[in-house]
Amino acid sequence: MTAENPSPGRQPPLRRRLIQGAAWMVATKWGVRLLGVVSTIVLARLLAPEDFGLAAMAIVLVSTVRILFEFGVDYAVIASDKADRSTLDTGWTLRLLQTVGAGAAMLLLVPFVHFIYNDPRVVPILLVLALASMVRGVTNIGVVLFRRELQFHREFVLEVVTKIVAIIATLIAALWLRNYWALIIGLVVSYGAEIALSYSMHPYRPRFSLAKAASIWSFSKWMLATHIGNHIATRIDRVFVGALGGPQVVGHYSIGGEIANMAGPEITAPVSRALIPGFAKLRDEPSRLDQAYLKSLAAAALVGAPCSIGLALVAPAFIPIALGPNWDAAVPVVQILCFYALLRTLVTASAVLNMVSGHIDAVAKIALVRAALTPFAVYAGFRLAGIEGVAWSKVLLVAFNFWAISWLVTTTRDISRARLVDVVWRPLVAASLMAGAVRLITGFVATGADGLVLGVQITTGAVTYALAVLGLWLGCGKPRGIERDVLEMLAARRHRSAAAGQKP
Repeated sequence: MTAENPSPGRQPPLRRRLIQGAAWMVATKWGVRLLGVVSTIVLARLLAPEDFGLAAMAIVLVSTVRILFEFGVDYAVIASDKADRSTLDTGWTLRLLQTVGAGAAMLLLVPFVHFIYNDPRVVPILLVLALASMVRGVTNIGVVLFRRELQFHREFVLEVVTKIVAIIATLIAALWLRNYWALIIGLVVSYGAEIALSYSMHPYRPRFSLAKAASIWSFSKWMLATHIGNHIATRIDRVFVGALGGPQVVGHYSIGGEIANMAGPEITAPVSRALIPGFAKLRDEPSRLDQAYLKSLAAAALVGAPCSIGLALVAPAFIPIALGPNWDAAVPVVQILCFYALLRTLVTASAVLNMVSGHIDAVAKIALVRAALTPFAVYAGFRLAGIEGVAWSKVLLVAFNFWAISWLVTTTRDISRARLVDVVWRPLVAASLMAGAVRLITGFVATGADGLVLGVQITTGAVTYALAVLGLWLGCGKPRGIERDVLEMLAARRHRSAAAGQKP
């Protein structure tokens, strides 16, 4: 059973569908993120940093165990030649077995939690999340077809409604309990909402089957390795910070990381979900695939560079306004991890290209090497400079990942290093000019209220970056690139709006 599709003759061109899909996924992620930001701002004034830290300490253990059982079934279904009934049944069965196995492993981990964190409050949280994770495995895998068929507007509804339900539950619980259990209740409620919505939005009904287990495993074994490596590299730092610094320190660090990720990965993560099926459709057309990749990389730089660097610049004024005075220690963490976020933004399209073009084994090996280096780097960073040292260790590790993935692209595709540099250098230079202008103007308004400083910084940064990008593009002779694509899209939209306005 597959999702219903319009007839091929009525479908828009693939390029437009990819752009529309990426736009919907960005809207989804930003819709969820903006809801999350509003929720965090309110919760930061109802709960203490220690509450966020306790929740983060348990959640990172749960996610670490769960990733060991993550076979990448969703990606295998998306990448399959035909997502028939047998493939979906097998995928649903494997995913259910994964979640049950992960939940059982979490329960076995409970006796060691006190040894890891030296805080008994984490134990009951872990028990609740372990049971909830098992139940989550029954989620309808049919909704994965939304991505496969580029129906991202339906995924938008699924994720945003789930988030709204979770936020409402969390806020009610926070007003009632005023402790860390509010965060756990919200997470558990989100699992329930996701399950209910998945069955109401897609007609597929699962049956137990392992008929296609071998074909799914041939793809997903490398996805499993990639997931494990990436998870260790991106999440294990919170385990170390929690064990070495305690709940309050990990609260500052985890919230700082969440805010920093708003600047880049929160944009490229949804785009990458659109790129996977999109790149897969171009797999047999190397030239078009390379062009699509380069445009994706350019778009990531055009958006990610100003967002990441801009957030680092405004963090000292933004954090006190958004979270309150109890969160000042998160400011340097946000500033450092914004550079980590920028590099993650730039590496996304390259990783997806390597996966869909048959080099997922190499991507997995790079992820595992980075994961092996992470514990040593994080521990050394904490001992040298606390949570700021941990943040810098993550920057260095993601820089290694960026270099390795980019090297893989240039050695396996007909794409030179010069072409990679050519599509990203203008946004990076423009963002640097923006940073200089913001720092200059901040010196004149630094004694004003945080709200005034923040407003001046954002306005100056936005204007400077737009003018710098346009000026560099014009100075280079208006080359064919992301800047021209954006201008053409804006012109086409204005033309359509004008035409619609002239209709009687």
